[in-house]
Parts: sequence; C-alpha cells; structure tokens
Amino acid sequence: MNTTSSANQVQKNNADSDSNHEVKNDVAYRDGFHFYFQYQAYTIHAFGSAILGIEFNMVNSITGELHCSLIKDGAHLKTLKRALKKSNHLTVTNVLRLLFLSAGIGIGFMGTLVLGEVAGLWNIDTVISYFN
Repeated sequence: MNTTSSANQVQKNNADSDSNHEVKNDVAYRDGFHFYFQYQAYTIHAFGSAILGIEFNMVNSITGELHCSLIKDGAHLKTLKRALKKSNHLTVTNVLRLLFLSAGIGIGFMGTLVLGEVAGLWNIDTVISYFN
C-alpha cells in the first residue's frame, strides 16, 4: 500500500512540474524575476534582478527567458520559467533607440564644448583636465 501511495505522489509531482513548462511573460525590469516553489509545508521564494545580475539559467536574453530550478539533495524537484513582458523584449527598434539616444547625448556634449570654446566661455583643455 505504501508503494502505491508513493507512486501516486511521484505521478502527482511529475504532473505538477509538467504543468509549469509554460513560460509566463509577466516580468518587468523594475520588478525583477520572482519564483515561488511549494515543497512539503514550505514556500520557497527565489528572486533574481533583471538589471543587477541573475544566478539562474538565462535561456534567452532577447526575450529575457529565465529558468529557476529547485534541487534537493542533488535531485531535481521542479523548474519554473519566467520571461520579460513582450514590451520589454530586446528588439532592433529598442537597440536603435538606445544607440541614437547615446549618440545624441555625445554629440550634444561635444557641441557644447566646442561652442563654449568658440564663444570664449572656457578652454577645452581645462574642461578635459577637470574630468581627469
């Protein structure tokens, strides 16, 4: 009887982990990645930052798909998967926006230095030495 009960529990655990193979797109950069595991009477909460670094398995950095596995005594118990919301995916458009923004800031800074020198407001060598 104990063997049947144990086998039923294993089947239930496998069914639970199979239902979690779906990737949930519910993460934003400011919120980070949260994983909740139920194990016996415990709830285990794992958190990973979407910005500062993650110690999980980053499967796809473009979509931000991250897998978090619960392992006890070397045995895999469950894997949960999360991904960034589709609006936060790294796309060509978002990369180009970032590049143009960076270029605009750089050109604006350099233009201010040059125009300031031409107008006699400051000397570029003095400004550059200030940053060193």
